[in-house]
Amino acid sequence: MKLNLIRIFTLLLVVVFCYSACKKTVTKPVSTSPITDADAAKQIALSLNKSLTGQLGGASINDGAKAPYSIVAGKNTKTVNSLNPLCGYVIDTAYSHLVLPGDTTEWLSGKFHFVYNCSSSYVNGYTVYDSLKVENYSPTFLDEYTNIQNYTFKATDSTYQSSTLNGSIVTSSSHEAITPPKIQNQYTLVECNYQLKGLLIVNGSGTTDITAGTATFTSYVEEVNGPVGTQGYFANYAGSIQYIGNHQAKLIITGGSTYLINFITGSVTQQ
Repeated sequence: MKLNLIRIFTLLLVVVFCYSACKKTVTKPVSTSPITDADAAKQIALSLNKSLTGQLGGASINDGAKAPYSIVAGKNTKTVNSLNPLCGYVIDTAYSHLVLPGDTTEWLSGKFHFVYNCSSSYVNGYTVYDSLKVENYSPTFLDEYTNIQNYTFKATDSTYQSSTLNGSIVTSSSHEAITPPKIQNQYTLVECNYQLKGLLIVNGSGTTDITAGTATFTSYVEEVNGPVGTQGYFANYAGSIQYIGNHQAKLIITGGSTYLINFITGSVTQQ
């Protein structure tokens, strides 16, 4: 499980996709049936998991914290007082990228700040801030996605078999369908804010597992789907995700139900 500089810069251009929400406080009815609590619980948990594992761009917990040694292995790199040369190494850049593949135009932009942290003489983790915004637009639709990682990943010891993660992740997604002449409204907006505390990550054999820790969340969803003039659906949500290991977590909707989430199968079971 290795994190290298090439992978870091490659991940900067990954397209963000987030569609997560947790329905509880509804202020207006939707023209069609809104997302169910079970669907919402699944989406909010899996969307956070995608961000943590690098599927939305940026850093990935699957890469662990030992990887910096793979960059300098076999090289005649000088050290100072036996310190790994990557201790305190900083990547700080702003980026933008325009893609014109055909009918759809894609624009990526953001800021990436990455620092390798050390304990004694070895690299034991990193602190990352990555803000990626993606805009896709065509004559028929406009999509906007945002994924912001702001956390510290730290190995618990020199074996790198387990690590902790603390910080925050913010995701948002919007979609607007354009159907000229304007006779139909199709618009969705989903925003999620996660606060991550004490996530314990085990990088053993197989898939990386989060065995403990809590992610509290707030989210907002807005949806309109119907003829022009159709009343929209607006909701605010809050709750927590409690990781229990074995690739599972309990998602608790404040004032609502509790769901068991399986990150391998994607299944959701109401408790």
